Amino acid sequence: VFGRRVIPKKVPGVEELLDRVRNAVLARGIKTMNRLSSSFRIMDDDRSFSLSPDELFTGLKDYGVDLSSEDCAKVVGAFDTNGDGCIDMTEFLVALRGNMNDRREELVALAFKQLDKRGKGVVKFSELCKIYDASKHPEVKAGQASEEDIVLQFISSWDRNGDGDITLQEFVEYYKTLSCSIDNDEYFELMIRNAWHLAGGKGAAANTSNLRVLIVHSDDSEEVVCVNSDLGLDKTDADAVRSALEQQGVTDIKAIKLCM
Repeated sequence: VFGRRVIPKKVPGVEELLDRVRNAVLARGIKTMNRLSSSFRIMDDDRSFSLSPDELFTGLKDYGVDLSSEDCAKVVGAFDTNGDGCIDMTEFLVALRGNMNDRREELVALAFKQLDKRGKGVVKFSELCKIYDASKHPEVKAGQASEEDIVLQFISSWDRNGDGDITLQEFVEYYKTLSCSIDNDEYFELMIRNAWHLAGGKGAAANTSNLRVLIVHSDDSEEVVCVNSDLGLDKTDADAVRSALEQQGVTDIKAIKLCM
């Protein structure tokens, strides 16, 4: 199971209805999940952060999701915990999207920890843009978007308040949306490891993006070594590569041959 879905009240058929909505939204691309959220918020004139069955029907219809008014009423009923006849937008979108499982949450937290060098829980957006590897994004690999498209998506998704900072919560929220489009845990792990250059992983989830170098030791023996922390590293700078290797405990280095 790649995600956890929480529905307040058990109503027969609601799981199937949410799957229909989710699949229809994802068929139009990952960014559509964010747009659906924005559309619902635009319709929320009274800022109640809730939707009536009619508002839900209209919002879904705008995205080509074929759900009858009766089905919308059934969905709202499953989430209506206070009896006001409306659905909490955040609760609905989380159920639609699904939360990440523990394995995925741990990977995303690990990626952020590597970026948050100062341990402040905040990373400068400008710094992330310089090192983000968009080539490993699922939509780029599938030929559905260019690297430039993903970088622009990256900007609009994470720097929503325009303060130039990315918090752990914002980082996790982005990957919750991306996660719902990836069924396979191994592929999700590979995507995270390659995008943020997290060394390690096993089998199909093993990192393939980190720099590998051929090291010549003092006894002239040779060894291919993965540079565990190469994010933002100038891979053509032998001294910088040597320093990175020494920091990970590789000290017997007579020469380094870059495998570009």
